[in-house]
Amino acid sequence: MKTINQVLSLLIVSLFLFNCENSSSSNDVKEEQVEEIDLKDQVELLSKLYTPDNLPEQSFKVKPNKDTSLVGENGTVIQIFKNSFVDENGEIITEAVEVTLKEALDPLSIVNAGLTTTSNGQKLQTGGMIYLNAKSGNKTVSIAENSPLGVMIPNDDINLEMKIFKGEQTEKGMNWVAPESLLNEDIEKLKKIKNESKPKQEEEKVEGNSIDAIFGFVDSTEAGGFVKEVPRPEDVPQFGRFTKYVEQKGTNYFSVDHKTSYIFEMKDLGWANIDRLFSDPRTQLVELLTEIKNASEFDKVYITMVISEMYLPGYQMKNGDFSFTHGDTEKPKLPVGEKAVIFATAYKNNKPHFDILTTQIKEKETITLNLAETTEDELRTKLKGNL
Repeated sequence: MKTINQVLSLLIVSLFLFNCENSSSSNDVKEEQVEEIDLKDQVELLSKLYTPDNLPEQSFKVKPNKDTSLVGENGTVIQIFKNSFVDENGEIITEAVEVTLKEALDPLSIVNAGLTTTSNGQKLQTGGMIYLNAKSGNKTVSIAENSPLGVMIPNDDINLEMKIFKGEQTEKGMNWVAPESLLNEDIEKLKKIKNESKPKQEEEKVEGNSIDAIFGFVDSTEAGGFVKEVPRPEDVPQFGRFTKYVEQKGTNYFSVDHKTSYIFEMKDLGWANIDRLFSDPRTQLVELLTEIKNASEFDKVYITMVISEMYLPGYQMKNGDFSFTHGDTEKPKLPVGEKAVIFATAYKNNKPHFDILTTQIKEKETITLNLAETTEDELRTKLKGNL
């Protein structure tokens, strides 16, 4: 009897221990699931805080069988030639097309949109970005082959080393690819050809560069921007039709603006970025680390550096610090003496936490940030004051 009681006791103890282990294991799984849900929530909140959805969407209705110019709120000009839009079968669109435009031409807009400037890991300096889309009713619309749209983006400091990059959205953010040349140099060449081919007494004097005076646009409340129908240019050999258009007689605004605006063609709808590979004689390998004192309190920290018209994403190293390279063993190459703005954002209890610092790049430096609770409005005010 004693033996039976001992066996029963052992069975009861074993069952108790088994249940305790199962309960402990179940609790661990639940904790892991909660942590995973929290991380997803924080990533989602951050993606909503810095997103292209923050950029105003400007909408225009155009007749696709007419040559048309559109002007965005920040001065972007889109030249659409007739029959430039096709449906998914390659057929010319004949019904009204709604064109939408987003402009990211200044540091605050670029940061609020969560846009960065790298091409397959290489740093880019930007002269501005735009997003262009179009639809016709329920039809998917694209740009017809060999019928690119012309684009002019105003800029006070034209750099002819710039090129046009297409944006590809990846898991790590926007990657800028497929660079193509600007049209500014072609326009200058065409202007010289025309000037050399006509008598001096017939040369025209171009005066003024006011958009209102030159374009004569009228406000379209339906479109939310400016729309004007324009004539098709005469044929000029060697140059694309948009290049011909900007030097067409009677449209002198581009004769002035090709020196104060970036001019290019878009062959596809989507994102376009005026960029060049980063180059600065002051650039050297530096030891720059960012320490976020309370980083351990957050599952996900979004960190960015803004420097020399570059928007560089950061990441957390194995030791807990943050860097702006491809990996822990790599040192950043940055222009010593240049102003840099570094800011970090995270969420806790569904509330944003933020810190920002402006510094001057040194050969060796550790930046210290401390994320403090804030509001989205306060966060954007701080960004505006530092960018």
